[in-house]
Amino acid sequence: MAVRTEMAAALKAVTIPRLRAAGFTGSFPHFRRVAESGADLISFQFDRHGGSFVVEIAKYHPNGIVTPARGLIAVSRATAQDRHPNNRRRILRGGSDWFDFEREQPEVLAEAVADELVNDAIWLTVSRDGSEAPYLD
Repeated sequence: MAVRTEMAAALKAVTIPRLRAAGFTGSFPHFRRVAESGADLISFQFDRHGGSFVVEIAKYHPNGIVTPARGLIAVSRATAQDRHPNNRRRILRGGSDWFDFEREQPEVLAEAVADELVNDAIWLTVSRDGSEAPYLD
């Protein structure tokens, strides 16, 4: 059974180099790929009880976005969690959005995550548009 540190190490060794090769910058657990049209954002989040993690993706406007909690956030500081949940999505594996590293080897999961994140098709499933106003409700 793998622990969080082993999974994080596998992501850093396997997934992150592939993200960097695809043009992403940042540091674990938040990455961004900035272009004139905006940014692609990736955030990793581990379950506080251990054993699994999720990967969220989102897009950002090139001039940043205004959130009720943090005000204007520049693209260079943005994370996927800055977008309202309606404006981001989780990567799925086997019908679940949780990657379970207690059941699968960390290196296998890290490779699967990398394959998904460098696939340009997944970026068509999120929009840079959408209001952050639901945070006010």
